[in-house]
Amino acid sequence: MPVIEFIPRGRSQRANVDVFNQVIARMEGGESASSVLRELKVWRGDFHFWVTHKATPPQRQRYKNAVAARAHAMIDETIDLADSATTRDEALRAKIQIEARWQAAVKYDPQNFVDYQPRTCSIGSESRLNR
Repeated sequence: MPVIEFIPRGRSQRANVDVFNQVIARMEGGESASSVLRELKVWRGDFHFWVTHKATPPQRQRYKNAVAARAHAMIDETIDLADSATTRDEALRAKIQIEARWQAAVKYDPQNFVDYQPRTCSIGSESRLNR
């Protein structure tokens, strides 16, 4: 589980074109914007304000494309999660992780993932355990 770092007041850098380009390049590579911003010590609110109010239309479109690329990267991770589960506990953990990635992908790229319906699974269900 990643360690959440809080950026002390006065220790953050302001969002600008250089920060934007770094974040977008790494998002296009499949990383989350939050982790990149934490590493760069930029507040998410400041970054999103910059994208909304100061970025040019082509930059905003590039950001939207990077968010969609992140959604697709998250969906690609689900295959590895499912394949790596060998025990019942690992399967339950993988199911939760897969559901979380699908729900995030629906939020990030609704045009491609809007038809997603949560899967039903009998593993861990009460009726199956009481047989």
